[in-house]
Amino acid sequence: MTTQKVTAVCLLLFACLSAWAQPVPVITHEVVPDEDAVTRRPRGDDDWHRISLEATMEHRRILNGDYDWSSDVTLQGVVTINKHESAGLLLGVGGIALRKDTFSSKLITDPGYVQWGFFGRYCFTSLHSVVQPYVCAEARLSWLNWDYRTPMIVNGQAVTVDGVEMGEGTVGAGLAIHLLHVDAFGEVDCGGFFTRGTTDAGIEDNSFLPPAGYIGVKIGLAVTF
Repeated sequence: MTTQKVTAVCLLLFACLSAWAQPVPVITHEVVPDEDAVTRRPRGDDDWHRISLEATMEHRRILNGDYDWSSDVTLQGVVTINKHESAGLLLGVGGIALRKDTFSSKLITDPGYVQWGFFGRYCFTSLHSVVQPYVCAEARLSWLNWDYRTPMIVNGQAVTVDGVEMGEGTVGAGLAIHLLHVDAFGEVDCGGFFTRGTTDAGIEDNSFLPPAGYIGVKIGLAVTF
């Protein structure tokens, strides 16, 4: 082997040994915590705070008196108290149909009303459940108004339009289905109402709108914020 070849082989071996002997650099990365991930909390049973806006329609069969049925639509604001209980306020309008050829229907037209009230619900499952059975109770105060088919004479004055306050209480049970953006619910209920004995025009014998009981069904949609 010539001197040049020996020298080249030695240089090659030296280069390989030098490369093998050098320490391999270790690259480290500093882990910076994501502040949003730290403060962000997963949605679970502890995250039950909700505010909802509901629109409902209800139809009731009135069980006694000269009444036939009533229907109303309401807007309701609901706030959760905990993961099973909620409460809200309502505002609505509706009307009562009188049975034909009765004393009341011959005296007045079918009354219409505006109403407001409050209600509470207890849900048997968590608010995050897709299917949610519940029970509920509510109280309403309404103002009825109607026209007299024949003017009534009160203190020497002819009265053609009149009204009266009405209070009612209801208990019921329902089922809510929680979807991605909108909730749907339906319920059945029963209850009763009473009217003040003296009308707004001063007619003291309000026998044509007596207290009555009812059963009803309600459907609604809710948007949660």
